[in-house]
Amino acid sequence: MKVDFSQVINGIDGRPLKNQSGTDLALRDMVCEVLSANEQGLMVEEKLKRATLALAVYAAETPLDLKIEDVALMKRLVEQYCSPMVVYRAKDMWEQRVEE
Repeated sequence: MKVDFSQVINGIDGRPLKNQSGTDLALRDMVCEVLSANEQGLMVEEKLKRATLALAVYAAETPLDLKIEDVALMKRLVEQYCSPMVVYRAKDMWEQRVEE
């Protein structure tokens, strides 16, 4: 499944949300942040998997081809850690068809 992580997340007013540095907040930013969250009780293997995914998402300059279970993990973490507006805006981004 290909996901374009460069997509910008808009706020309730339709304007792009901003990250801490003041630039437009992209799906990449949110996914890397939630993958890097330090959940209590995670085994080393899961931490390494999440770090590897975060590095791949951050480095992706084009849509990234991912396993469905990896996308499911990212969705779950976004839903768990992000605001309702970010979850709402991101929900359609996961499913958008990416042109080859």
